[in-house]
Amino acid sequence: MSKVTSCNLRLVSVFMLILFFYSAPVYGQEDALPQDVKAWQQAAAKAVQQEDYGTAVEIYGQIIQAYPQTRYAIEAYRETAAAYIQAQQYEVAKARIETLKNEYADHPDFAESLHCIAIRYGWNDRWDEAIQLHRYNVAVNPSYEKAMWSQVEIIYDHIRRNDWAGAQAAQAEMLTRFSEQPTLSKEIWQISRAYANAGRPDTALEMCSYLANQFPETEYGAIAQSEIIGVLSASVRDRNFRGWYFVGRQCDYLM
Repeated sequence: MSKVTSCNLRLVSVFMLILFFYSAPVYGQEDALPQDVKAWQQAAAKAVQQEDYGTAVEIYGQIIQAYPQTRYAIEAYRETAAAYIQAQQYEVAKARIETLKNEYADHPDFAESLHCIAIRYGWNDRWDEAIQLHRYNVAVNPSYEKAMWSQVEIIYDHIRRNDWAGAQAAQAEMLTRFSEQPTLSKEIWQISRAYANAGRPDTALEMCSYLANQFPETEYGAIAQSEIIGVLSASVRDRNFRGWYFVGRQCDYLM
């Protein structure tokens, strides 16, 4: 393994460790985290950080066996799939994802686990698998916020590939499917920034205009309005500067 690849894998392992501890609880209403689960999670996360994925999988298996059908189990399934992805055992990861779909599809935060696993695929440049899983998430969980996050990732993928028509179509689908989501305005703002960073300022401004008009009372509607004002002000300043420059040069010439 090259030094660059090894470094990238270690960096992704650190990201996985951070995401595991700071992502929202998947089942969310159990009592305080049992001490044995806490110890297993910490040991498994350490093994992942050390790229000892086999040990991590074994530890997560203990959680699944001890606490079936709980949020601890679905977290363990999610992290097991992620560990197999990191180990480049993609067929095994796919099998674990299928088990997750079959056994936990009715749980309220199933969408979050699918989103997280799809993100791990992306971290490993497995974009086809990532987008396929994001699309599945959107299809089976149309009323969940985390499925909207998957739709946003689909839009980002179109932008990354300079597929502007595809991005526009995915945006329209997002606005239709997730119109009732309270955080929709935030996602629209973030997508506008992705367009700006991709060298599409006109499209970014169009999204800001939509955001300011459709969500005027929200935080991100106000931010979008400020962005529009800033762009217009810069445009006016630019025109004035060029006008004064022309007049000044003309006067110099006449003198």
